[in-house]
Formats: sequence, structure tokens, C-alpha cells
Amino acid sequence: MKKTVLLIVSLLTQLSADAPAWFGTLSSSAGYEIIGYGEGVSLDEAKANAKSDIAKTIRSHIDSTFTTQTSVNNATLEHNASHSVRETSNLTLSDVVMLQRDQKNGHFYVALQYDNRPLFIKLARLGGQALCGEPNPYLAQTSILKNLSTELNCTTSVEITRDQNGWYLGRGEYRVVLNESDFENLMIEASNGSLRLSATPSRVNVDEAYTLSLDALPFSGYLSLFDVYDDGRVVVMEKNIDLTRQLKKKLLYPNDIRHEDQLVGGLNVPLKDALDLCVAVVSNKPLELSKFTPMGETTEKGERAYAMDRLLSLMKNNPFATTVVTTRAVKVSRKY
Repeated sequence: MKKTVLLIVSLLTQLSADAPAWFGTLSSSAGYEIIGYGEGVSLDEAKANAKSDIAKTIRSHIDSTFTTQTSVNNATLEHNASHSVRETSNLTLSDVVMLQRDQKNGHFYVALQYDNRPLFIKLARLGGQALCGEPNPYLAQTSILKNLSTELNCTTSVEITRDQNGWYLGRGEYRVVLNESDFENLMIEASNGSLRLSATPSRVNVDEAYTLSLDALPFSGYLSLFDVYDDGRVVVMEKNIDLTRQLKKKLLYPNDIRHEDQLVGGLNVPLKDALDLCVAVVSNKPLELSKFTPMGETTEKGERAYAMDRLLSLMKNNPFATTVVTTRAVKVSRKY
């Protein structure tokens, strides 16, 4: 055992000696910039380790905040801190900047820099008044866009766009990367009229059934239902239901449409809670939905299924309502 410990210490000392002079010594130009260092046998491994280093720094700050908030025994603050810790444990650092990289004796060394300001601050500093304009009726109701509008003192016209297998928020050249937490924060309960959508229950376990309830439906037009996964994939649950044949102000789904089907909770990532944004859109004419993936098809996993941007375009010009369903990573234990 002692020989093993000595060997590990010897290797760590050797790696430290081989590291470039800048490794671990760079200073950030602003308090919100975090620098992470990583070493590995490949460049990708070194970058992954540097991102992990950044995430640990952020988590350390949140843990400190959580301890302070817990000490004052404020339930709301305590909940928010707990939520932040959960977000950081799943942090996806997409918008890092490479400060330094080097290769010595078969090892790669990198220093990455991350802007730790809230997303709306990054976007406001990047685009400024160029982002002012007519807001998207759904995005305008999210906390990120409300904060952005307050920061710029105007209504803001920004969109979610897909590029290089990632999601961005902004307009034109002024865009910032949406990490996992940012995207989930854009999934909210909202509407732009009298139509209302809710789920019962709104929190389920894996394979547990839930029902959608639509209230204040018009007696004419066409109803389409969508499910948005928390990675931005979109599937069509129902398309262009003729409301003149329903003649109901309230509709339960799938009960009133597909009597033998159920909506059940599912996960996108094993052992990780999932969010589903359920969306109802009512249009005067049948919508052209051929570019959306029908629910249950294997193409749900293809890049074509990442259609949150296309769905938001439909919601811009038609009455809509949304609700959020949380699936806990717990499988229901059934007794027979």
C-alpha cells in the first residue's frame, strides 16, 4: 500500500513539473470570468477536465450561498439554492474560450475561460439596443426575457435558433449559447389568450400516467398538440383536430380523443429528471406540420426532431397555451 501511495505522489509531482509555466497561474480580467485548467493525454480530455474545473468553482460558490441561505431559515431562498446546486451538477459549458493550450511530453494542457454572468446580462452586453423590438409572445413571458427587457429598458425581439447541434438565443449576429439550465428555464406555463392547458398530475414518476386538460376552447378552428423535450426535440401528439366536431369548451387528452392511449412520464437521460413542455396551438386553418416528427417514430432521435424554433414560429401567429410536466427518475412500483 505504501509503495502505491508513493508511486501516485511521484506521478503527480512529475506531471506538475512538466506543466507549462502558465498552467494554474493565469488571472481573469473581470470578477465574473472563471478560468479552469485541464490536463490529459488528448486535447479533448484536457478540455473536459478544464470544464470540470470551472464547474467545481461555480458549484463551490453556490454551495457557499446555499449554506448562508439555510442559516437564515428562509424556505424560498433555500429552495432556490438547492435548485441551483442541481443545475450546476449537470452544467454543460458550451461557450468557453480557449486562453492557452500546450503539449509537453505526450500530455495536453489547456486553460479555458467562462463568463459566469446570467444569460440575460451576456445577451444585453452583446446586442444592446439592437435587440429591442416586437417580442415573441411566448418567450416574452419567460424570466430570461423579462430580465433582458428590464436590463435594456425596452421590449426585446429575440428568437431561439439551432446551429451546430446547439441552441442559441438572440437575433442575427447577437446570439449566446443556451446551456442545459438556460433551455429548461425557457420551458414555462404560458398562454396568449383565454385558452388554458394544464396537466394532472404535473409531477409524475417514470411510466406513471398523466392527463392534459384544455379549457376555454373555441367552437371552431383546428387544435394541434405538441410535446417539447428538455433538449429541444419536438413531437406532434395530435394535428389539426377539427373543433367544430368537438363542440366542447373543455377537452381531456388523450381521454376524449384516443380512448385506449395514455400519456406517461419518460426520461431523456437515464437517472435524470426530465421536463416536458406540452403545447396546444389553435389555428383558423389546418397547419402544415410535415416538418415535425410524429410522436412514437424512431426519427425522434434525429437532428430533424430538434424543432423548438419552428414551433415558436407557429406560436407567434396563433393562439397557444403551454404547461410543464416533470418526470422524476423513479420507476413506479406496481402491485398486482
